Amino acid sequence: DRAVSVLFPIGSRQFCRRQIAYTITFVLVFILTILNSHFLYGFVIISANSTLNTKIEYCYHRDDSLTYQKLFAAYDSYVDVIKTNVIPFIIMSICNLIIIFRVCRSNSSIYLTNGRNVNRTTKSKRKYEKDRQLTFMLLGSAIAFLVLTLPTEINDIIRSHSGEKLVNEKKYLLSAILLSFAHLNYAIHFYIYTLTGEVFRQQLIKLWPINIIWPYILRLLRCKKLNNSSLSTNETN
Repeated sequence: DRAVSVLFPIGSRQFCRRQIAYTITFVLVFILTILNSHFLYGFVIISANSTLNTKIEYCYHRDDSLTYQKLFAAYDSYVDVIKTNVIPFIIMSICNLIIIFRVCRSNSSIYLTNGRNVNRTTKSKRKYEKDRQLTFMLLGSAIAFLVLTLPTEINDIIRSHSGEKLVNEKKYLLSAILLSFAHLNYAIHFYIYTLTGEVFRQQLIKLWPINIIWPYILRLLRCKKLNNSSLSTNETN
């Protein structure tokens, strides 16, 4: 929506609407449901021997169907990477490049402003700072998406082509850690926006009860600085 509104300021009013968002969401949910419906047939509870010579039960794809094994091997490796990583990253990269290109193009007028328009220059500098922070937010989100979600997909490709049937605790621990990183992608945007956007931090501070607690935090930090400076002065004396 942001890329469309930047690229087509007038035409975006017809596209960036709530009804269009509902339609796109419904279509995506329907497509992903169809793509993932084979899990209802293909996954069963299997007992296997672990490296500790004990029986454990885990959910795994069925072994009695060679056709489904080939289908799942292709789906769990290439199809899953394409729909989970490649397509979203390409869309994010294209949209971010459009936004960054438009932002840089609009900010080039700052350097062409003469000294007589002081108010205009100040407003342009503020706009430039906001756009710069927006650029960092977009780049941070795209990089975090790739770094956090790609390793678990690479691990799935390696596991699907390994052919090992023995349950290994270390490999499952590695898979769990990489999957946790992939899930972290959905929660990390708040921290990226907080670290890269000063405007976002200012609006966050204005929220209640942060707005009430923040002055006490500043006082505490100032007291610590004063105490540290007095201690250093005493040590010097």
